[in-house]
Amino acid sequence: MKDNNNCLTNDSTRILNILNALFAFEGYSLASKLPRASHHFSEYLNDINIQESFFFDPIIPSETELEILSIPNGKSSGLYSYPTTILKSARNITSYALQKF
Repeated sequence: MKDNNNCLTNDSTRILNILNALFAFEGYSLASKLPRASHHFSEYLNDINIQESFFFDPIIPSETELEILSIPNGKSSGLYSYPTTILKSARNITSYALQKF
């Protein structure tokens, strides 16, 4: 990989730093190329009935259970090695706890 000075490197730490610098500033670079808006964003919302708060529809345990059942059996267990089969077996218990989050 080449750095800013056009020098080749195989050092993994240096490569990671080069990639980090590239992607950390890519958003700023792209945003700076966008044209300035002629109106404030709130002007586009005038025709919409906006309330001062919002909420998501409540989740019921049966919806959570369906999501648990849809997890593929071969799915990775994750950080705490909790097998999917155990989660599926205990779905009627865990679905109540999961809906609270």
